[in-house]
Amino acid sequence: MTAPTSSKDDSLAREANELLSSAEAGGTRWLDLCFRLIVLALAALWLLMPPTDGAHVATDGKAIATTR
Repeated sequence: MTAPTSSKDDSLAREANELLSSAEAGGTRWLDLCFRLIVLALAALWLLMPPTDGAHVATDGKAIATTR
């Protein structure tokens, strides 16, 4: 047989569940924030990098050749 639970036991169990769920949400929040910052940093690097000389000149030459 199971012992009858008191309201004190129920409140402790409820508080424990709330603490565990908030800790999981906090960890997920930090991981999500770090992931977004890494993606933004990579996008900024990609946008700010100067084009390579060979590919840039080849593209311009091709465009000039097709307009003549």
